[in-house]
Amino acid sequence: MGKAIRKITAVMLCAALLITAVYIGGSQKAAAEQTNQPVIYILGYNTHIAVLNAGLEDDEVSASFKTDKLIGLLKDNIDVFLKAFVTQDWSDFCKIIIDFMTDSFQYLRLDGNGEPVYESRTARLQNRDFVYGRMQRSPDLDQFNFHYDWRLDPTENMQALRDYIDLVLEMTGSETFSLCGRCEGACLAMTYYETYHDERMTDLTFYASALKGASPVGEAFSGNLYVDADALERYLNDTELGVDIKVGDTIEINDETIIKILKVASDVYGTDLVCWAVNNVYQQIYDAIIPEALRASFGSFPGFWAMVEDKYYEQAKELVFGGVEDEYAGLIQKIDNYHYNYMNRADEIIKEASENGVRVVNVVKYGKQPLPVIEDADILSDGICKVDNASLGATCTKTGETFSDEYIAAAESRYISPDKCIDASTCMFPETTWFIKDLHHNDFPKVGNAFVYTVTLNHDMTVTSDALYPQYNFYTPAMEFDYELGTEVVNGTIEPYSVDKQSSRLDEYNENTANSFIRKIKPFFSFLFKITTFFLKLITPKAKV
Repeated sequence: MGKAIRKITAVMLCAALLITAVYIGGSQKAAAEQTNQPVIYILGYNTHIAVLNAGLEDDEVSASFKTDKLIGLLKDNIDVFLKAFVTQDWSDFCKIIIDFMTDSFQYLRLDGNGEPVYESRTARLQNRDFVYGRMQRSPDLDQFNFHYDWRLDPTENMQALRDYIDLVLEMTGSETFSLCGRCEGACLAMTYYETYHDERMTDLTFYASALKGASPVGEAFSGNLYVDADALERYLNDTELGVDIKVGDTIEINDETIIKILKVASDVYGTDLVCWAVNNVYQQIYDAIIPEALRASFGSFPGFWAMVEDKYYEQAKELVFGGVEDEYAGLIQKIDNYHYNYMNRADEIIKEASENGVRVVNVVKYGKQPLPVIEDADILSDGICKVDNASLGATCTKTGETFSDEYIAAAESRYISPDKCIDASTCMFPETTWFIKDLHHNDFPKVGNAFVYTVTLNHDMTVTSDALYPQYNFYTPAMEFDYELGTEVVNGTIEPYSVDKQSSRLDEYNENTANSFIRKIKPFFSFLFKITTFFLKLITPKAKV
């Protein structure tokens, strides 16, 4: 029975992997200089889409999973998992997951040509009234958010972006503008420059950029997922789970309890065994679930393919579209065009912009554990995007490691981060690339936006020109009352980073746990797990799907 429970747990964790694989979903120290120049701020993915003529009560939908529905589905079908375990026939289990994905994205998915199945558009009508409202709400910063259909190929949003910029300039009376793209919006910002070479644009800013890929999009699309026990432990130590359960009158289970249990389990290799079981299950059935599930959801979005890292791209196309290339020929043509003519030419395009007088600014987040289901789970990241990619070339250590004394002695020390894990001298634009530690990719507090606008609108600012805005900064969250919303929101402060004054939860974990004796000898035993896995694959019958 113990074995059965472990296998059931592994299968349920495997289902959870499908969700995490596509997961992607205070006052500032100084205000930006008052200017008449607007900042066109291109948002990231998952702004609401208006689906027309679909019979929905509320036509605004977003790409979000109904987690409670999935949990209920798993509970109601526990017999399916038991049957799959006994017979090694996973076909019914695969159908459950595929049906769930198909149902969740039925109104958002695109067809084989990368066109919406239902008539749809971004939920925001960005007309004169919309621009006027922005002018009233942010007169100091002149920030104008651009909403777009993030499912589409970035090139297909260019005309709408051009029209919006023209309207903003007309209404503000400005002859120039700054363009800032966050996450997927960075892809659109670069594409805009390449499409129009608009001489009115003075600054091109990237913020938490997915320009060269976002994890785990590429990994999930290509099947390169792997649950690493150490990465899982780091992730849970670095994440607010919000667990608060009382069992009886005396037992309380919360985040701290879970972390303590996890530490004990990891020390005795219990976590390694669970992850080993999950990996063995999903590796047998992944190819049977993911292609169809992705074609019914994120895999039909050219906008998401724009964030598939180059090293995964061809493998991802083969996994998702293998055998159905003719049916998806139009979509493949679109994603190939963006990948080879824009993403793979990103360095060339951005350098050209700089040579033509456009000031390129980059604000990179870091210090957060990536999702523990990707193969690069020990790489420095903001939780979604890898720092070396987002920064356009910074040299980085792995999570929890630092540069050697020899490396630092030979490097330009002023570009080395206080925690000795980033060397910004190798960035494409080291003088205008700023880093913010302990700010997650998915968190965009007002203080972060204010930081971005400041370094964007102060056109002569560099990482050494203002002591309040050095190259390396640290984010500390705090609750504050938002009078516009009428409720408390998370905001905080961004201050110059000092290892003597600031540390993150991940720093504390690496110092107190990862460096303990029992963890240092783990690599030897991990080798034994790999050998065991190899031989088990030889003798285990292949699952039926």
